[in-house]
Amino acid sequence: STQTKLATGRRVNSALDNPINFFTAQGLSNRASDLGNLLDSMSSGISTIQAANNGITSITKLVQSAQALASQAQQTTDTTVRAGLAAQFDAILGQINQLAGDSSFNGINLLDSNNSANLTVTLNESGSSSITVNAVDFTATGLTLNNSANNWGSTADIGLASTDLTAALTSLRSQAQSFGSNLSTVQIRQDFTK
Repeated sequence: STQTKLATGRRVNSALDNPINFFTAQGLSNRASDLGNLLDSMSSGISTIQAANNGITSITKLVQSAQALASQAQQTTDTTVRAGLAAQFDAILGQINQLAGDSSFNGINLLDSNNSANLTVTLNESGSSSITVNAVDFTATGLTLNNSANNWGSTADIGLASTDLTAALTSLRSQAQSFGSNLSTVQIRQDFTK
């Protein structure tokens, strides 16, 4: 008995030694294991939200670059220059689609709702508390950004693209705030659980 206690480091090793202490310890060990699994799930959720937030940051920079191209196109009447800027604009829209598709973690993509689902993070061991982060479509189509109309041959075509870009920036900034709030909530619960 003494050798077993020394080998395991436990005073109570079986229900025969002390039933009350043994089952209390077993219950606490099970709860600690459940909380450990819960922390792993929360860490995965945090990484998924961070990947989406990094994607939004990058897409925002691309939209700002596209705005700069539209602004340059408005300052010239040369159709060749406008056509060149329009081609660059269309290439940026392609990059937006690729970034939205690449902003995933563990197979969950919160920026391309066509290819993924919402993220649900469980916040307690009983499963009665959770937070759901809704996926959005932040591809160029989801942001209502269309390829350059008529190679930006008219000022109206450029103005339409500029209006769409401004609306896209507003959507991106709003969603970044939402993801930030969700991330903060999960991190607070993770700290509490630890």
